[in-house]
Amino acid sequence: MNEKKPSLLKRLINTWNERRGMTAMANVLSGRKPKWYARPLAWVEPLVLFGLIAFTGFWEVFRYVGIPLLVVSMFFTLHRMNNQLDRIEAALNKPADTAIVVELIQEKNKETN
Repeated sequence: MNEKKPSLLKRLINTWNERRGMTAMANVLSGRKPKWYARPLAWVEPLVLFGLIAFTGFWEVFRYVGIPLLVVSMFFTLHRMNNQLDRIEAALNKPADTAIVVELIQEKNKETN
């Protein structure tokens, strides 16, 4: 009852496939062969069709693999940042450890620069 409509991209691909099929069938039934000069840019349509199919595949892979990996990596990054902030806060509360933390921060700055 509540069927999901195909996306615009899939409908466009289906329309192009139907048009190509109808043209091929009409050529077979009429016995005529398409001339090379009738459609000089005929190679563009399959190229665009293949590009749309490839883009759809890449998008599905990114949606189901890439986005969850980005979320997980963001979680780990935030967790590590939280640990660093806890270390800095602990060093501020203990004067003896402050020098060690300052040295670590300076070493990290030297590594990144």
